[in-house]
Amino acid sequence: MLPADPLGRSLVFLGSIGGLYMLSSADLYPPAASLRANALATTLLPPTLLQFALAAGDARGRFARWSLPIAWTLAVLAAVSMQILLGDPTATGWISATCNAALGLSLAAAAIGLAARARVTADAAPLVAF
Repeated sequence: MLPADPLGRSLVFLGSIGGLYMLSSADLYPPAASLRANALATTLLPPTLLQFALAAGDARGRFARWSLPIAWTLAVLAAVSMQILLGDPTATGWISATCNAALGLSLAAAAIGLAARARVTADAAPLVAF
């Protein structure tokens, strides 16, 4: 997939942020330098999955136009606040819980987008009988 293609670009984002999340999760306890990287990946993973879901589902319309900029704006604000408040367990817990809820919604959107893409592909391709 070319990075200029919306689906290719979303796959690059998803692979990069998902890889950062997985690699930085391995070194969380005891907290080390990767805690900041994991906090950044935690806040950026939901809009990345939403972008992938919209690209995979080939979403068009008003929802696709306004949902992605709002999701990225909220994620950047959460990332900045998470980096500033990383030492405060109460604030970090609330931000982390919010990011996890957004991650669950984004995973559901990605699954729906992939299912829609698979249904369209299956309908467009004729079955070949051997």
